Amino acid sequence: MIFWTGGKLTANREILIFRKRNMDEDKNKNESYAEKRARERKEWAEKFKRLESEFLSDLKTNPRYSSFFEPYKKSSVDSFIESYAHHKARLLVYSDYCLSNEEDYITKYYNKAEEIIWDIQQRKLYDLQIKWRAEQIKIPEVEISYEFLYWERHIKSCPFISPISQDEFDLYMAYLNYSSYNDIFYWDFNSKGYQDYEDFKKQYFYLDKHEEYYTDPPPWYEFYESRTGLGVLYLLPDLRGTKEDFYIDIYIENKRKIEEEKNKDKPKAEVKYEHKESIPWDYGFIEEFIRKFEDEDTYRKYIGYRRIVEMEDDDLADAIETLHYADRIMPIGNNKNWKDGIIEAAHNYEKIKLIEEMPKVYADYRFRVNAGIKFEGDDRALRKKYLDGVVDHFKHEILEGRMLNGEPADFNF
Repeated sequence: MIFWTGGKLTANREILIFRKRNMDEDKNKNESYAEKRARERKEWAEKFKRLESEFLSDLKTNPRYSSFFEPYKKSSVDSFIESYAHHKARLLVYSDYCLSNEEDYITKYYNKAEEIIWDIQQRKLYDLQIKWRAEQIKIPEVEISYEFLYWERHIKSCPFISPISQDEFDLYMAYLNYSSYNDIFYWDFNSKGYQDYEDFKKQYFYLDKHEEYYTDPPPWYEFYESRTGLGVLYLLPDLRGTKEDFYIDIYIENKRKIEEEKNKDKPKAEVKYEHKESIPWDYGFIEEFIRKFEDEDTYRKYIGYRRIVEMEDDDLADAIETLHYADRIMPIGNNKNWKDGIIEAAHNYEKIKLIEEMPKVYADYRFRVNAGIKFEGDDRALRKKYLDGVVDHFKHEILEGRMLNGEPADFNF
């Protein structure tokens, strides 16, 4: 475990006083609060990126580390170096510029509501994917199934999904009221995505439940299906996906034969193994590394931070912080463990606040839709990069497979 993960830096009284004292000295006096916050975040991100790059270069090229890393596997060393540079930069940047918790709590629940309202569109996209795979519909913007992964990542600019209706929003609000705190706030920490067709279909039919790993769909999907009856869509066949796999298999088999023919007279490459141990990810190793290579100030910060992290009950600390900034009194229920009672009260408060913010977010959403204001910028460059890197790869394989099978090099199949 790297030493500055697992906890969060909190703004102490001295930092808050420093920030307040310097507000009047801000050169950008005409900035709004949101503009000032955006500028500060950008400046911190730039400083973080610069420091991370400097630390990474030093760790990779400075000969003073060579003897220290020599006993360990190269892959282990590379992983450690990247993580260490990242977290060292993060510590040095945000230990000097901790964000005020009061300021964060102003927009926390609105921002979360603004994020999850797009769950509605993700499910609509998923329904379209099922129908597209069953060849019930055609979508001009989609030629192969892998493009649904692109639109998952750019759901805000997806052109072939209708805007969120009042009925759809009301159904999502019912889901929020019905669901648990963990379903709402923590599902996406362990998920792969919203468009995992094969995994979600396996879960629906409980196929290979004990023999094969698959990812559960978002809790919202299950609620949606229970209220709309549209889980029946899983009964539709994956005609398009089956055809794509057929052509890709032809391409892969042909490529394998070519490689075998090309390398049949070449000796097999010898596989070399490193007989070294991996770097241990524990506090003792981190302390040893810091004492050997960092200055006294960094070592002092590490020791102080380590004490806080080791003593801190993250869930309880977060709950107390949440209730400290709450705009109402929250009752603590009957719990054998007082800590569980405080955490439950904080979770109840967060869910209430999120639900209160949802209508505001939806009103802002409708305003932007009616005014023709885009939710994302011009993403053509991003789309080209993604298509070139991922989708075009599979398009190439499918078209090659079609030609190898004596068929035209197009997607009319």
